[in-house]
Amino acid sequence: MLSADSEEIVRATELQSNYANILDRAADHPISVPRGGSKEDITLVSRSKWQNALRSRAYQSVVVQLASVLASKLAGDADRPFPSELAWLSAFDDGDVAEFVSELAATMGAVLDDVKEPSAVAALLYEWHRSAIALEDQQLQARMTEVRQALA
Repeated sequence: MLSADSEEIVRATELQSNYANILDRAADHPISVPRGGSKEDITLVSRSKWQNALRSRAYQSVVVQLASVLASKLAGDADRPFPSELAWLSAFDDGDVAEFVSELAATMGAVLDDVKEPSAVAALLYEWHRSAIALEDQQLQARMTEVRQALA
């Protein structure tokens, strides 16, 4: 029995004669069709798996950029900006950024292990981004200080 990550190889003649069954199996796991010679093999995967792979790749790119910035900051280059996609992280102090990176790493790990969907990364980014917007809103901060003082 094949796991969800296993690749099955079928010949083009088998694909032609039994395409409905092969397409059904491709919804569960990748099926590759060798084309011979110097031509690259073709792999059939479900649309959702393909889209998840694309999203995961985009998130991985941002994580690599973030890791590079954090390494520079640890080496003493405190002025190095975050990648443009994460420029809003500058609203947070170092402790909050460390917490964000920890949550991002855990979420990305869960996505790569197929425990969570890639949309979990988007949700995490959205929540942290909204928090950064709130931190940078001076009027909101003033109202929150008033409320805290009134409750004290």
